Amino acid sequence: LYDIVSHDHDNYGYEKVCFLLLFGHLPSKEEEEQFISYIKDNYQLPKFFMEDVLLKNPSHNLMNHLQRAILSLYSYDKDPDNIEPLVVMEKGLSLLAKMPTIINYVYQANRHFLHNDSLILHQPNKDFSIAENILYMLKGENNYSKEEVDMLDLALIIHADHGGAPNSTFVDVVISSTGTDIYSSIAGSLGALKGPRHGGANK
Repeated sequence: LYDIVSHDHDNYGYEKVCFLLLFGHLPSKEEEEQFISYIKDNYQLPKFFMEDVLLKNPSHNLMNHLQRAILSLYSYDKDPDNIEPLVVMEKGLSLLAKMPTIINYVYQANRHFLHNDSLILHQPNKDFSIAENILYMLKGENNYSKEEVDMLDLALIIHADHGGAPNSTFVDVVISSTGTDIYSSIAGSLGALKGPRHGGANK
């Protein structure tokens, strides 16, 4: 942890911690570049996913809409039931890359259709980290500070390693242990995370 927080912060701390949790060591410079490049290559949502899934039937509860969106990705996967370890890792990284966009679009759909706000959608920017993309898609260009990006990146790092104790993480372990697809496992976790007795982590 000291190695992560002590270096010059470049807003990719969350991505580096994800690599650490997956592979057991901090990435070398080459590994870091390859890993971050792979994530950025998966930022884009499937064709028509935004129109057909995210902007239709907005939910009063954002977690419910998010859960439905993740489960819908199963239908856009050419081999959704493949649970080979390498394939599951690839699918998981694809989900990691797409989540900021899905979360933002679900939020924007809710604000537009249920609260009469303007509907403004920003495409993810491959020049930005996950943390900066979240703020960019939420607020628009030049409407956030570097300090906000740094703070969000650190918040993502803090939440990255949940272990097996929290309810939502435990649910994922239980569901995935049945041999089902990753979309079902993550959707189940979100269902647990939505509950008020989870501790308010989704707030």
